[in-house]
Amino acid sequence: MIPLAWLPGHRGQRRISGHLGSAVTYVAIAIGGLAWITMPLMAQPRFVGSLRIGLGVVGALLVVAGVILWVWSARTLVPSVGWSDEINPEYLVIQGPYRWTRHPIYVGVVILMIGWILLNGALYSLLFCPIFYLLFHFEAYLEESRVLATKFGDEFQQYKEQVPALFGRVGTAILISIYLLFIVAVALALVPTAG
Repeated sequence: MIPLAWLPGHRGQRRISGHLGSAVTYVAIAIGGLAWITMPLMAQPRFVGSLRIGLGVVGALLVVAGVILWVWSARTLVPSVGWSDEINPEYLVIQGPYRWTRHPIYVGVVILMIGWILLNGALYSLLFCPIFYLLFHFEAYLEESRVLATKFGDEFQQYKEQVPALFGRVGTAILISIYLLFIVAVALALVPTAG
């Protein structure tokens, strides 16, 4: 999922960029995305009963919200980077959803995937959500350090001080709290009842 041009390399080393770099990046995203999309469909314990129905409704709402945020973010970003060279933006995008988070596309995808997992009631898939979040956090870090800070300098630094990377500290604390509640629910669902 990480564009090859963001990875460390020697100064004079030619990096894959432009259309080829974007194509490689999009293929990697498709392969990684396919794994995350199919994982909740695989055999695993599932939430049951009214909990499954309630989480399914929440999941469906999160899927819709994630798609809307992802599309809105992509439409806002495209004028700066075009459709094929996200590693060479023309200007720093700070309007639209970028006013609230520096990486709304990643936030949209994380929300979408959590919703997809809840919609399918997939217990084990839910346990992998922190890995998914950390991958996007790492990708955001690379994007900022390799592209945005280098190209936009002080303008990006000022933006970075005002706008959180993904969910911000409060949002991340809320996500961690909700995740821990789900872990407890999973543990309780898997413990056999006495009787």
